[in-house]
Amino acid sequence: MLGGRTNHWGRHVPRWGPYDFKPFSRDGLGVDWPIGYDDIAPFYDRVERMIGVNGGRIELENHPDSAPGCLMPPPKPRVPEMLLKATCESMGIPVRTAHTAVITRDMPDKIAPRSACFNATPCTRGCTIGAMFQTTTSFLPMAKATGKLTIVIDAMVSKVTMASAGRAAGVEYVDRKTGARHQVQARAIILAAGTCETTRLLLNSGDKPAGLANASGQLGRNLTDLDRRVVSSLCPRACRASALQ
Repeated sequence: MLGGRTNHWGRHVPRWGPYDFKPFSRDGLGVDWPIGYDDIAPFYDRVERMIGVNGGRIELENHPDSAPGCLMPPPKPRVPEMLLKATCESMGIPVRTAHTAVITRDMPDKIAPRSACFNATPCTRGCTIGAMFQTTTSFLPMAKATGKLTIVIDAMVSKVTMASAGRAAGVEYVDRKTGARHQVQARAIILAAGTCETTRLLLNSGDKPAGLANASGQLGRNLTDLDRRVVSSLCPRACRASALQ
């Protein structure tokens, strides 16, 4: 659908910590990233301000706090949340306000104004007032206002087309209704289709079977689409174990 996962995502936006970038150096498992948390922190700051994230200080190991001015204040806790916090902390389990991409203060904009959440609409189907960050109520209207945006719906991208061995030329897509294939040329191509779909496109592109941008041979291997802390928040048993550790 137009807007993709941003229409119905979970809105939980924790930052990766230093350990997450260097797992092999820490415990001998996985592979270290060529970058570290300090390299990414300024971009976390920029994105949190841009999309509107609320939350407070976490002050836990490997859970970096945001820089001053990045976050909106968290919503006032409800009674069940206060009871949960009191019970967990009585057992030594720390409880913190999650950082979520839901604004608690209005974000005025001439093109795409967003109103603060008032807990009245079904978030899982999108947010009509734009309190939850989604591209259909923010970035897409802003881009459309420039007069330079063309949106193609009912289109499934099949591969990146190549101008040469090391240079992309555009994309090929399939019309969902007719099955016809079309090509779009571009100076720059950005793949932002999530873990599995981006991997599919890269494997379908370039030299097969290796695919595009696969000098390491790792493309399509060791996939993960959920941050481990998101998994913890969805599973009470995992959450408790994570907190106790």
